[in-house]
Amino acid sequence: MWLLSLLVFFFLLLLFIFLLKPIGQAKDLPPGPPCLPVIGNLHQLDCSAVHRSLWKLSKTYGPLMSLKIGSIPFQVVSSARMAREIIKNHDPEFSARPQPRVMQKLSYNGLDVAFTSYPDKYWREMRRLYVLHVFSPKRVQSSQSIREDEVSKMIMDISSLSFEDYFPVVGGMIDHFTGLPSRIQRVFEELDSFYETIIKEHLTRDRAGSEEQDIIDFLLQLRQDNKSSSLDITTDRIKAIIMNIFIGGTDTNAATLEWAMTALRNHPRVMTRLQEETRALFGHKDFISEDDLPSLPYLTAVVKETLRLYPPVPLLLPRQTASHCTIDCYNIKPKSRVLFNAFAIGMDPEYWGSDPEAFFPERFMDSSVDFKGQDFGLIPFGSGRRGCPGVLLASHVVELALANLANSFDWELPQGMEGEAVDTEAAPGTTTHRKTDLCLLPKMKAHYSIEQEPS
Repeated sequence: MWLLSLLVFFFLLLLFIFLLKPIGQAKDLPPGPPCLPVIGNLHQLDCSAVHRSLWKLSKTYGPLMSLKIGSIPFQVVSSARMAREIIKNHDPEFSARPQPRVMQKLSYNGLDVAFTSYPDKYWREMRRLYVLHVFSPKRVQSSQSIREDEVSKMIMDISSLSFEDYFPVVGGMIDHFTGLPSRIQRVFEELDSFYETIIKEHLTRDRAGSEEQDIIDFLLQLRQDNKSSSLDITTDRIKAIIMNIFIGGTDTNAATLEWAMTALRNHPRVMTRLQEETRALFGHKDFISEDDLPSLPYLTAVVKETLRLYPPVPLLLPRQTASHCTIDCYNIKPKSRVLFNAFAIGMDPEYWGSDPEAFFPERFMDSSVDFKGQDFGLIPFGSGRRGCPGVLLASHVVELALANLANSFDWELPQGMEGEAVDTEAAPGTTTHRKTDLCLLPKMKAHYSIEQEPS
Protein backbone atom coordinates (compact mmCIF):
# COMPACT_ATOMS: atom_id res chain seq x y z
CA MET A 1 0.00 0.00 0.00
CA TRP A 2 2.83 2.44 0.82
CA LEU A 3 4.39 1.79 -2.59
CA LEU A 4 1.14 2.61 -4.33
CA SER A 5 0.77 5.80 -2.30
CA LEU A 6 4.31 6.81 -3.27
CA LEU A 7 3.64 6.19 -6.96
CA VAL A 8 0.45 8.23 -6.85
CA PHE A 9 2.25 11.03 -5.02
CA PHE A 10 5.01 11.27 -7.64
CA PHE A 11 2.45 11.06 -10.44
CA LEU A 12 0.52 13.99 -9.01
CA LEU A 13 3.71 15.91 -8.29
CA LEU A 14 4.78 15.66 -11.93
CA LEU A 15 1.42 16.92 -13.08
CA PHE A 16 1.61 19.85 -10.66
CA ILE A 17 5.00 20.81 -12.04
CA PHE A 18 3.65 21.05 -15.58
CA LEU A 19 0.21 22.34 -14.64
CA LEU A 20 0.83 24.54 -11.64
CA LYS A 21 -1.58 27.34 -12.42
CA PRO A 22 -5.00 26.98 -10.76
CA ILE A 23 -7.92 26.65 -13.12
CA GLY A 24 -10.66 29.26 -12.87
CA GLN A 25 -14.36 28.83 -13.58
CA ALA A 26 -15.91 29.40 -17.00
CA LYS A 27 -17.77 32.72 -17.15
CA ASP A 28 -21.17 31.22 -17.94
CA LEU A 29 -21.04 28.71 -15.05
CA PRO A 30 -22.09 29.47 -11.46
CA PRO A 31 -19.23 30.94 -9.38
CA GLY A 32 -16.94 28.68 -7.43
CA PRO A 33 -13.47 28.40 -5.91
CA PRO A 34 -10.46 28.08 -8.26
CA CYS A 35 -9.45 24.46 -8.64
CA LEU A 36 -6.12 22.71 -9.08
CA PRO A 37 -5.30 20.38 -11.96
CA VAL A 38 -6.19 16.72 -11.50
CA ILE A 39 -7.52 16.99 -7.92
CA GLY A 40 -9.88 19.90 -8.56
CA ASN A 41 -11.15 21.26 -5.22
CA LEU A 42 -10.40 18.15 -3.15
CA HIS A 43 -7.79 20.07 -1.15
CA GLN A 44 -10.56 22.37 0.13
CA LEU A 45 -12.82 19.59 1.39
CA ASP A 46 -12.65 17.95 4.81
CA CYS A 47 -13.22 14.27 4.01
CA SER A 48 -14.86 13.68 7.41
CA ALA A 49 -17.43 16.44 6.84
CA VAL A 50 -17.65 17.29 3.14
CA HIS A 51 -21.11 18.80 3.64
CA ARG A 52 -19.72 21.30 6.15
CA SER A 53 -16.83 22.23 3.84
CA LEU A 54 -19.26 22.87 0.99
CA TRP A 55 -21.52 24.88 3.31
CA LYS A 56 -18.60 27.14 4.26
CA LEU A 57 -17.58 27.58 0.61
CA SER A 58 -21.17 28.46 -0.32
CA LYS A 59 -21.03 31.42 2.05
CA THR A 60 -18.40 32.89 -0.28
CA TYR A 61 -19.53 31.65 -3.69
CA GLY A 62 -23.30 31.54 -3.35
CA PRO A 63 -26.24 29.11 -3.20
CA LEU A 64 -25.41 27.59 -6.62
CA MET A 65 -21.71 26.85 -6.74
CA SER A 66 -19.40 25.19 -9.28
CA LEU A 67 -16.44 23.05 -8.26
CA LYS A 68 -14.57 19.92 -9.27
CA ILE A 69 -14.08 16.72 -7.31
CA GLY A 70 -11.12 15.17 -9.04
CA SER A 71 -11.71 15.96 -12.69
CA ILE A 72 -15.52 15.75 -12.46
CA PRO A 73 -17.45 19.06 -12.41
CA PHE A 74 -20.24 19.46 -9.86
CA GLN A 75 -22.92 22.04 -9.15
CA VAL A 76 -23.77 22.38 -5.44
CA VAL A 77 -27.16 23.64 -4.23
CA SER A 78 -26.99 25.22 -0.75
CA SER A 79 -30.14 27.26 -0.14
CA ALA A 80 -33.88 26.68 0.13
CA ARG A 81 -34.56 29.28 -2.57
CA MET A 82 -32.23 27.58 -5.06
CA ALA A 83 -33.61 24.12 -4.21
CA ARG A 84 -37.14 25.40 -4.85
CA GLU A 85 -36.10 27.01 -8.16
CA ILE A 86 -34.53 23.79 -9.45
CA ILE A 87 -37.07 21.25 -8.19
CA LYS A 88 -40.17 23.33 -8.91
CA ASN A 89 -39.17 24.60 -12.35
CA HIS A 90 -36.45 22.27 -13.67
CA ASP A 91 -36.94 18.90 -11.96
CA PRO A 92 -37.05 16.82 -15.19
CA GLU A 93 -33.72 18.26 -16.35
CA PHE A 94 -32.14 17.53 -12.93
CA SER A 95 -33.52 14.03 -12.36
CA ALA A 96 -30.92 11.85 -14.07
CA ARG A 97 -28.39 9.92 -11.98
CA PRO A 98 -24.66 9.44 -12.41
CA GLN A 99 -23.67 5.79 -12.43
CA PRO A 100 -21.04 5.24 -9.69
CA ARG A 101 -19.22 1.97 -10.05
CA VAL A 102 -19.98 0.62 -6.59
CA MET A 103 -23.72 1.29 -6.63
CA GLN A 104 -24.08 -0.02 -10.18
CA LYS A 105 -22.76 -3.34 -8.94
CA LEU A 106 -24.80 -3.43 -5.73
CA SER A 107 -28.02 -2.37 -7.52
CA TYR A 108 -27.76 -5.08 -10.19
CA ASN A 109 -26.82 -2.52 -12.86
CA GLY A 110 -29.37 0.07 -11.80
CA LEU A 111 -32.41 -2.19 -11.43
CA ASP A 112 -33.43 -0.43 -8.19
CA VAL A 113 -35.32 2.85 -8.05
CA ALA A 114 -32.52 5.02 -6.63
CA PHE A 115 -29.94 4.56 -9.39
CA THR A 116 -31.99 3.58 -12.43
CA SER A 117 -31.77 5.92 -15.42
CA TYR A 118 -34.08 8.88 -15.97
CA PRO A 119 -36.05 9.58 -18.10
CA ASP A 120 -36.86 5.93 -18.54
CA LYS A 121 -40.07 3.90 -18.72
CA TYR A 122 -38.63 1.37 -16.27
CA TRP A 123 -37.94 4.14 -13.71
CA ARG A 124 -41.56 5.31 -13.94
CA GLU A 125 -42.88 1.78 -13.42
CA MET A 126 -40.50 1.14 -10.52
CA ARG A 127 -41.37 4.45 -8.87
CA ARG A 128 -45.06 3.59 -9.20
CA LEU A 129 -44.41 0.15 -7.68
CA TYR A 130 -42.64 1.71 -4.69
CA VAL A 131 -45.29 4.39 -4.09
CA LEU A 132 -48.34 2.15 -4.51
CA HIS A 133 -47.05 -1.06 -2.97
CA VAL A 134 -43.65 -1.02 -1.24
CA PHE A 135 -44.09 2.15 0.85
CA SER A 136 -47.82 2.82 0.61
CA PRO A 137 -49.59 3.85 3.86
CA LYS A 138 -51.38 0.49 3.89
CA ARG A 139 -48.11 -1.44 3.48
CA VAL A 140 -46.37 0.65 6.17
CA GLN A 141 -49.28 0.08 8.54
CA SER A 142 -49.23 -3.67 7.85
CA SER A 143 -45.66 -3.89 9.18
CA GLN A 144 -46.40 -1.90 12.36
CA SER A 145 -46.21 -4.97 14.60
CA ILE A 146 -42.72 -5.81 13.28
CA ARG A 147 -41.40 -2.33 14.05
CA GLU A 148 -42.94 -2.34 17.51
CA ASP A 149 -41.49 -5.78 18.21
CA GLU A 150 -37.97 -4.71 17.17
CA VAL A 151 -38.10 -1.47 19.18
CA SER A 152 -39.42 -3.42 22.16
CA LYS A 153 -36.45 -5.79 21.91
CA MET A 154 -34.09 -2.81 21.81
CA ILE A 155 -35.68 -1.34 24.92
CA MET A 156 -35.33 -4.69 26.64
CA ASP A 157 -31.77 -5.35 25.54
CA ILE A 158 -30.71 -1.83 25.26
CA SER A 159 -18.66 3.35 1.56
CA SER A 160 -16.37 2.43 -0.58
CA LEU A 161 -14.65 5.15 -2.41
CA SER A 162 -13.93 4.50 -6.09
CA PHE A 163 -11.12 6.57 -7.64
CA GLU A 164 -12.54 5.84 -11.08
CA ASP A 165 -15.69 7.82 -10.27
CA TYR A 166 -13.63 11.00 -9.77
CA PHE A 167 -10.47 10.38 -11.83
CA PRO A 168 -11.79 8.64 -14.97
CA VAL A 169 -8.44 8.66 -16.81
CA VAL A 170 -6.24 6.99 -14.18
CA GLY A 171 -8.80 5.98 -11.56
CA GLY A 172 -9.44 2.52 -12.94
CA MET A 173 -5.76 1.68 -12.69
CA ILE A 174 -5.56 2.93 -9.10
CA ASP A 175 -8.68 0.98 -8.16
CA HIS A 176 -7.08 -2.15 -9.62
CA PHE A 177 -3.99 -1.75 -7.47
CA THR A 178 -6.00 -1.01 -4.32
CA GLY A 179 -8.07 -4.14 -4.87
CA LEU A 180 -11.38 -2.26 -4.99
CA PRO A 181 -13.03 -4.40 -7.72
CA SER A 182 -12.46 -7.60 -5.74
CA ARG A 183 -13.79 -5.97 -2.55
CA ILE A 184 -16.88 -4.77 -4.39
CA GLN A 185 -17.40 -8.27 -5.78
CA ARG A 186 -17.01 -9.82 -2.31
CA VAL A 187 -19.52 -7.42 -0.75
CA PHE A 188 -21.89 -7.98 -3.66
CA GLU A 189 -21.69 -11.77 -3.32
CA GLU A 190 -22.35 -11.60 0.43
CA LEU A 191 -25.37 -9.35 -0.04
CA ASP A 192 -26.62 -11.35 -3.01
CA SER A 193 -26.47 -14.53 -0.92
CA PHE A 194 -28.42 -12.79 1.85
CA TYR A 195 -31.11 -11.62 -0.59
CA GLU A 196 -31.27 -15.12 -2.10
CA THR A 197 -31.88 -16.58 1.35
CA ILE A 198 -34.75 -14.14 1.98
CA ILE A 199 -36.38 -15.04 -1.35
CA LYS A 200 -36.00 -18.80 -0.77
CA GLU A 201 -37.53 -18.51 2.70
CA HIS A 202 -40.55 -16.76 1.22
CA LEU A 203 -40.88 -19.35 -1.52
CA THR A 204 -40.75 -22.35 0.82
CA ARG A 205 -42.51 -21.29 4.00
CA ASP A 206 -46.13 -22.14 4.78
CA ARG A 207 -48.33 -19.12 5.22
CA ALA A 208 -51.57 -19.15 7.16
CA GLY A 209 -54.42 -18.01 4.97
CA SER A 210 -55.17 -15.05 7.22
CA GLU A 211 -51.56 -13.85 7.41
CA GLU A 212 -51.03 -10.73 5.32
CA GLN A 213 -48.39 -10.81 2.60
CA ASP A 214 -45.25 -8.73 3.00
CA ILE A 215 -43.57 -6.93 0.11
CA ILE A 216 -41.43 -9.94 -0.89
CA ASP A 217 -44.53 -12.13 -1.09
CA PHE A 218 -46.21 -9.48 -3.21
CA LEU A 219 -43.28 -9.21 -5.64
CA LEU A 220 -42.96 -12.97 -5.97
CA GLN A 221 -46.68 -13.24 -6.67
CA LEU A 222 -46.40 -10.47 -9.24
CA ARG A 223 -43.55 -12.32 -10.92
CA GLN A 224 -45.52 -15.57 -10.96
CA ASP A 225 -48.72 -14.01 -12.30
CA ASN A 226 -46.83 -11.93 -14.87
CA LYS A 227 -49.67 -9.42 -14.76
CA SER A 228 -47.46 -6.42 -15.50
CA SER A 229 -46.40 -6.51 -19.14
CA SER A 230 -44.61 -3.15 -18.81
CA LEU A 231 -42.49 -4.19 -15.82
CA ASP A 232 -40.85 -7.60 -15.89
CA ILE A 233 -40.28 -8.61 -12.25
CA THR A 234 -37.10 -10.66 -12.44
CA THR A 235 -35.25 -12.13 -9.45
CA ASP A 236 -32.52 -9.50 -9.83
CA ARG A 237 -35.12 -6.73 -9.72
CA ILE A 238 -36.59 -8.18 -6.55
CA LYS A 239 -33.07 -8.28 -5.08
CA ALA A 240 -32.50 -4.64 -6.12
CA ILE A 241 -35.69 -3.62 -4.28
CA ILE A 242 -34.56 -5.53 -1.18
CA MET A 243 -31.23 -3.69 -1.44
CA ASN A 244 -33.00 -0.31 -1.40
CA ILE A 245 -35.05 -1.29 1.67
CA PHE A 246 -32.17 -3.00 3.50
CA ILE A 247 -29.44 -0.41 2.88
CA GLY A 248 -31.52 2.75 2.48
CA GLY A 249 -33.91 2.00 5.32
CA THR A 250 -31.64 0.75 8.11
CA ASP A 251 -28.35 2.66 8.16
CA THR A 252 -30.02 6.08 7.74
CA ASN A 253 -32.56 5.44 10.51
CA ALA A 254 -29.82 4.27 12.87
CA ALA A 255 -27.79 7.41 12.13
CA THR A 256 -30.80 9.67 12.71
CA LEU A 257 -31.55 8.03 16.06
CA GLU A 258 -27.91 8.31 17.08
CA TRP A 259 -27.80 12.04 16.28
CA ALA A 260 -31.14 12.62 18.03
CA MET A 261 -29.82 11.07 21.26
CA THR A 262 -26.61 13.10 20.92
CA ALA A 263 -28.54 16.35 20.56
CA LEU A 264 -30.89 15.49 23.44
CA ARG A 265 -27.95 14.72 25.76
CA ASN A 266 -26.31 18.03 24.84
CA HIS A 267 -29.59 19.91 25.41
CA PRO A 268 -31.04 18.71 28.74
CA ARG A 269 -33.91 21.21 28.51
CA VAL A 270 -35.15 19.56 25.31
CA MET A 271 -34.71 16.06 26.76
CA THR A 272 -36.70 17.05 29.86
CA ARG A 273 -39.54 18.52 27.82
CA LEU A 274 -39.68 15.42 25.60
CA GLN A 275 -39.75 13.10 28.61
CA GLU A 276 -42.45 15.21 30.27
CA GLU A 277 -44.57 14.94 27.12
CA THR A 278 -44.21 11.17 26.77
CA ARG A 279 -44.59 10.40 30.47
CA ALA A 280 -47.53 12.72 31.09
CA LEU A 281 -49.58 10.74 28.56
CA PHE A 282 -47.97 7.30 28.54
CA GLY A 283 -45.77 7.08 31.61
CA HIS A 284 -47.98 4.33 32.98
CA LYS A 285 -47.29 2.17 29.91
CA ASP A 286 -44.30 -0.11 29.42
CA PHE A 287 -44.31 0.58 25.69
CA ILE A 288 -45.48 3.44 23.47
CA SER A 289 -47.09 2.08 20.30
CA GLU A 290 -47.29 3.70 16.87
CA ASP A 291 -50.94 4.48 17.53
CA ASP A 292 -49.79 6.77 20.37
CA LEU A 293 -47.37 8.84 18.24
CA PRO A 294 -49.91 11.40 16.90
CA SER A 295 -50.42 12.54 20.51
CA LEU A 296 -46.75 13.59 20.80
CA PRO A 297 -46.20 16.82 18.82
CA TYR A 298 -42.97 17.73 20.61
CA LEU A 299 -41.51 14.34 19.68
CA THR A 300 -42.26 15.11 16.02
CA ALA A 301 -40.61 18.53 16.43
CA VAL A 302 -37.47 16.91 17.91
CA VAL A 303 -37.23 14.52 14.96
CA LYS A 304 -37.65 17.36 12.46
CA GLU A 305 -34.98 19.45 14.19
CA THR A 306 -32.62 16.46 14.23
CA LEU A 307 -33.12 15.91 10.49
CA ARG A 308 -32.55 19.63 9.85
CA LEU A 309 -29.22 19.82 11.71
CA TYR A 310 -28.05 16.23 11.22
CA PRO A 311 -29.49 14.88 7.96
CA PRO A 312 -28.31 11.25 7.69
CA VAL A 313 -27.32 11.73 4.02
CA PRO A 314 -26.31 15.42 4.07
CA LEU A 315 -25.43 15.62 0.35
CA LEU A 316 -28.38 13.44 -0.68
CA LEU A 317 -27.70 11.12 -3.61
CA PRO A 318 -26.02 12.95 -6.51
CA ARG A 319 -28.11 13.91 -9.50
CA GLN A 320 -27.07 14.52 -13.09
CA THR A 321 -28.61 16.92 -15.58
CA ALA A 322 -30.37 15.20 -18.48
CA SER A 323 -30.35 18.29 -20.69
CA HIS A 324 -29.15 21.89 -20.85
CA CYS A 325 -30.94 24.45 -18.70
CA THR A 326 -30.45 27.97 -17.36
CA ILE A 327 -30.57 28.70 -13.61
CA ASP A 328 -30.20 32.31 -12.42
CA CYS A 329 -28.62 33.28 -15.78
CA TYR A 330 -26.03 30.50 -15.48
CA ASN A 331 -25.72 27.78 -18.09
CA ILE A 332 -25.88 24.24 -16.71
CA LYS A 333 -24.64 21.75 -19.26
CA PRO A 334 -26.04 18.25 -19.87
CA LYS A 335 -24.53 15.48 -17.74
CA SER A 336 -23.43 17.97 -15.06
CA ARG A 337 -23.37 16.33 -11.63
CA VAL A 338 -25.47 18.09 -9.03
CA LEU A 339 -25.29 17.89 -5.23
CA PHE A 340 -28.12 19.13 -3.01
CA ASN A 341 -26.47 19.98 0.31
CA ALA A 342 -29.37 19.21 2.67
CA PHE A 343 -27.19 20.24 5.62
CA ALA A 344 -26.45 23.69 4.15
CA ILE A 345 -30.11 24.14 3.18
CA GLY A 346 -31.08 23.35 6.78
CA MET A 347 -28.67 26.10 7.86
CA ASP A 348 -30.03 28.70 5.42
CA PRO A 349 -30.64 31.88 7.50
CA GLU A 350 -32.91 33.27 4.77
CA TYR A 351 -35.29 30.40 5.50
CA TRP A 352 -34.65 29.62 9.18
CA GLY A 353 -33.92 33.04 10.65
CA SER A 354 -31.02 34.49 12.61
CA ASP A 355 -29.99 31.43 14.63
CA PRO A 356 -30.19 28.38 12.35
CA GLU A 357 -27.32 26.55 14.11
CA ALA A 358 -29.25 26.25 17.39
CA PHE A 359 -30.97 22.98 18.30
CA PHE A 360 -34.44 24.38 18.99
CA PRO A 361 -37.34 21.99 18.25
CA GLU A 362 -39.83 24.67 19.30
CA ARG A 363 -39.38 26.24 15.85
CA PHE A 364 -41.57 23.41 14.53
CA MET A 365 -44.35 23.69 17.11
CA ASP A 366 -47.53 25.08 15.50
CA SER A 367 -45.68 24.97 12.17
CA SER A 368 -46.74 23.18 9.00
CA VAL A 369 -43.13 22.72 7.81
CA ASP A 370 -42.52 19.06 7.07
CA PHE A 371 -39.72 16.88 5.66
CA LYS A 372 -41.73 15.13 2.94
CA GLY A 373 -40.32 17.27 0.12
CA GLN A 374 -42.71 20.20 -0.25
CA ASP A 375 -40.89 22.54 2.18
CA PHE A 376 -37.57 23.25 0.49
CA GLY A 377 -35.78 24.35 3.64
CA LEU A 378 -36.05 20.80 5.01
CA ILE A 379 -35.30 18.10 2.45
CA PRO A 380 -33.39 15.29 4.25
CA PHE A 381 -35.27 12.79 2.04
CA GLY A 382 -34.89 14.84 -1.14
CA SER A 383 -37.74 16.19 -3.20
CA GLY A 384 -39.33 15.96 -6.61
CA ARG A 385 -38.97 12.96 -8.89
CA ARG A 386 -35.92 11.69 -7.01
CA GLY A 387 -37.35 12.14 -3.52
CA CYS A 388 -37.13 9.10 -1.26
CA PRO A 389 -40.40 7.08 -1.46
CA GLY A 390 -39.72 5.58 2.00
CA VAL A 391 -40.17 8.79 4.00
CA LEU A 392 -43.35 7.58 5.74
CA LEU A 393 -41.73 4.34 6.91
CA ALA A 394 -38.58 6.15 8.08
CA SER A 395 -40.53 8.66 10.17
CA HIS A 396 -42.47 5.87 11.89
CA VAL A 397 -39.29 3.94 12.73
CA VAL A 398 -37.41 6.93 14.18
CA GLU A 399 -40.34 8.39 16.13
CA LEU A 400 -41.30 5.02 17.60
CA ALA A 401 -37.76 4.28 18.77
CA LEU A 402 -37.08 7.78 20.13
CA ALA A 403 -40.41 7.94 21.99
CA ASN A 404 -39.64 4.72 23.86
CA LEU A 405 -36.01 5.61 24.58
CA ALA A 406 -37.16 8.90 26.14
CA ASN A 407 -40.11 7.38 27.99
CA SER A 408 -38.41 4.28 29.43
CA PHE A 409 -35.07 5.63 30.62
CA ASP A 410 -33.18 8.56 32.02
CA TRP A 411 -29.81 8.90 30.28
CA GLU A 412 -26.45 9.64 31.89
CA LEU A 413 -22.85 9.92 30.77
CA PRO A 414 -20.32 7.40 32.17
CA GLN A 415 -18.66 8.22 35.49
CA GLY A 416 -16.05 10.93 35.11
CA MET A 417 -17.70 12.44 32.02
CA GLU A 418 -20.63 14.09 33.77
CA GLY A 419 -21.12 17.69 32.70
CA GLU A 420 -19.19 17.24 29.45
CA ALA A 421 -20.80 17.92 26.09
CA VAL A 422 -21.05 14.93 23.78
CA ASP A 423 -18.91 15.59 20.71
CA THR A 424 -20.67 15.97 17.35
CA GLU A 425 -17.77 15.18 15.03
CA ALA A 426 -18.91 13.13 12.06
CA ALA A 427 -17.22 10.17 10.41
CA PRO A 428 -16.75 10.17 6.62
CA GLY A 429 -19.28 8.31 4.53
CA THR A 430 -22.39 8.74 2.40
CA THR A 431 -24.48 8.20 5.53
CA THR A 432 -23.15 10.45 8.28
CA HIS A 433 -22.58 8.74 11.63
CA ARG A 434 -20.77 10.00 14.68
CA LYS A 435 -16.98 9.59 14.52
CA THR A 436 -16.96 7.92 17.94
CA ASP A 437 -19.54 5.62 19.48
CA LEU A 438 -22.22 7.34 21.53
CA CYS A 439 -21.78 6.17 25.12
CA LEU A 440 -24.84 6.87 27.29
CA LEU A 441 -25.94 4.88 30.32
CA PRO A 442 -29.66 4.10 30.67
CA LYS A 443 -31.24 4.42 34.08
CA MET A 444 -34.72 3.01 34.59
CA LYS A 445 -37.28 5.74 35.25
CA ALA A 446 -39.10 5.74 38.56
CA HIS A 447 -42.06 3.35 38.67
CA TYR A 448 -45.29 4.98 37.53
CA SER A 449 -48.01 4.01 40.02
CA ILE A 450 -51.57 3.23 39.01
CA GLU A 451 -52.80 6.31 40.89
CA GLN A 452 -50.79 8.47 38.46
CA GLU A 453 -52.42 6.96 35.39
CA PRO A 454 -54.32 9.69 33.54
CA SER A 455 -58.08 9.28 33.38
